Amino acid sequence: VYRKKSNIFVELGVREHFNLPKLHFLYHYTRAIKLYGTTDNYNTESTERLHIDFAKNAYRASNYKDEYTQMTRWLERREKIMSDRPVT
Repeated sequence: VYRKKSNIFVELGVREHFNLPKLHFLYHYTRAIKLYGTTDNYNTESTERLHIDFAKNAYRASNYKDEYTQMTRWLERREKIMSDRPVT
């Protein structure tokens, strides 16, 4: 279902593609867990925290009307700004 519906974002110009490692690896998780077991001390707390922070900041940056479009633009701009910074 996801693969069939995700193209709408590309068609609307929200994203250029969905070639994201996180989505690609979803196909491999079940097999890897069956073969090797679960990882120790693994959680998604830090990435979930970032998601919450970015979603809240993007919403606050909007004027609360048509917020999804504004939030998407804010996040795209933020990603571009962050990608220009050197990795330390």
